[in-house]
Amino acid sequence: MKTKPIAAFGTLVFLCDTEANETRNYALSSDGSYQTGYYYYVSGLARNTLIETGEVIPDRTPGWLNLEHPGTGPSTPGTVKIEYLEDTQWLCIPHKNNPQGLPVVTKLIVEPGTPANIAGGSNLLLVRGKLLINNRLFTGPTQIRVRSGDIIATTPADATEPSYCLMFP
Repeated sequence: MKTKPIAAFGTLVFLCDTEANETRNYALSSDGSYQTGYYYYVSGLARNTLIETGEVIPDRTPGWLNLEHPGTGPSTPGTVKIEYLEDTQWLCIPHKNNPQGLPVVTKLIVEPGTPANIAGGSNLLLVRGKLLINNRLFTGPTQIRVRSGDIIATTPADATEPSYCLMFP
């Protein structure tokens, strides 16, 4: 696994990449959770299984943000085996690197050919993909501060995949 630290509006985040067929094991806490922070998958596929019981945990696919899926972890403590079935990329916002607390983030996925309205005053982290805003092209990962009123973001005309973003407070 490769990790790259990124600043995101005063929060330290990590862009994580794994190659297809890579496997990792993570020990869970006594309540059956792995509470290291937030995760936002933007490409690939991760399959999760609790080693001790064989319990299958829902796959992590592009657009999966753990804040939106409470209770989707294993039902007991143990060790989770994560198998990356494809090259996979996600953003991690860890507790240990942000001692002042984690911001409440929301995801924004901009599909090709579908404009997205973004309110003035927004802090947008383009994690993966490209966005056109006011005739300017942004390529992820990058921070975008919207300060001059509401804007419309679109993917470039030749885009075939969505652009994955997180909105920060």
